[in-house]
Amino acid sequence: MAELYQKAYEDLDDYYYKNRNDVVNYIEWLYNHNKDSSLVILATKDNEIIGFIAGDTYYYDKDSSNYVMNIHELVVKKEFRGLGIATQLIYEFINRSKQKNKEKNKKVNGVILWVGKNNQKALKLYTNLGFTIQHKTNKWIKMRMNIA
Repeated sequence: MAELYQKAYEDLDDYYYKNRNDVVNYIEWLYNHNKDSSLVILATKDNEIIGFIAGDTYYYDKDSSNYVMNIHELVVKKEFRGLGIATQLIYEFINRSKQKNKEKNKKVNGVILWVGKNNQKALKLYTNLGFTIQHKTNKWIKMRMNIA
């Protein structure tokens, strides 16, 4: 996963960890930072990981003073982009998060994520899926999608 992560961000120099140890630590954090709500979903083809999404199923958003799902990372291998894999990963993350929250009797009212302001392809994808810009800080944009 570390190599996939690094190669996926090669063209977006400002937005990723470059040191391999930092990448490995980050991926471990994605899996383990909150055992109660961490969720990582892999996309595979022929037993090869071609993408992944990671986040929290239940996360307190200070800006809205509500609990939401929070996508920390979405990566798809370059040669598999444009095939709908990122969209499938997002919907699968939302569906699994809803199920996990329902089982624990927890309610959320949206999904948030942060995206680099120069990552135009990701911004277009998120906008097309119904995310809206909440605010911008330096090189990052916070986006939100309301859910029922």
